[in-house]
Amino acid sequence: AMAAREEATAAREAATATLAKAVAEAVAAAAEAKAEAVAAAVARADAVAAREEVEAAMAEAQVEAAATLTQVKAEAEAAAAEAKAEAEAAAAKSSAEAEATTAEWDEARDAAAAAAKEEVAVAKDAADSAEQHRSQQVAAAQGEVAAAKEEAAAAKQEAAVAKEGLA
Repeated sequence: AMAAREEATAAREAATATLAKAVAEAVAAAAEAKAEAVAAAVARADAVAAREEVEAAMAEAQVEAAATLTQVKAEAEAAAAEAKAEAEAAAAKSSAEAEATTAEWDEARDAAAAAAKEEVAVAKDAADSAEQHRSQQVAAAQGEVAAAKEEAAAAKQEAAVAKEGLA
């Protein structure tokens, strides 16, 4: 009977130790899962911030490109108007000068027209390059958005894994 009682006591002590160990492990696992969930939430917040930053950069790039395009168009129009005025002045002058021959006037008009054409072409090139620059900025910004989306997806996955760990 004495031996049986001692055996029962030993068994109870072993069971108590096993239970304490299991409780400690469960507490540690819960703490780890909580830490992982916090890390995932931080990663998700970072991804959201990155996406907002990229969207702001895209909006800024579009505004800048639109302003540049407007400026280039205005400059091209001004250059064309100036060239036309110069051509008209040259025409008035040649007709006023009796000794100026028709050939000389034609030459002056052609030169003025060629100069105007050249200025318009230069302005158009500037507008084209501004548009190209805008496209590049938008493409770069879209790349950043894609990267931010990937980060957000990864954070979501981490959060899901952490949630499973808690369940």
